[in-house]
Amino acid sequence: MSRKARVDPELRRQLSDAAAAGTAPVEAVLRLRPTTRSAAPPPALTRDLAELVVGRVAEELAAAADQYDVNVFPNLGYFVLSAPAGFVERVLAQPEVASASANRRRG
Repeated sequence: MSRKARVDPELRRQLSDAAAAGTAPVEAVLRLRPTTRSAAPPPALTRDLAELVVGRVAEELAAAADQYDVNVFPNLGYFVLSAPAGFVERVLAQPEVASASANRRRG
């Protein structure tokens, strides 16, 4: 479980831009690492893992709940996070996160 999450280049660009400019939150779609050979964790575990990961980072950064927003898709093993770039970066470093991509693409 110690492998780094794969992050798509567009999300990396958005994180870099947001960190440099101190701009609005970055929106990322994150896939949780499967707990078995299945494609995704079971739905109940997906919600718990997403809350655990985001809660751990919020505690580490002393972030208030109004500084980030999370939407969990339990049947898919994914969650969407809208948060400052540094918060998203810390979530990407968590061992439960398998991959991430930008929620919004350049228009």
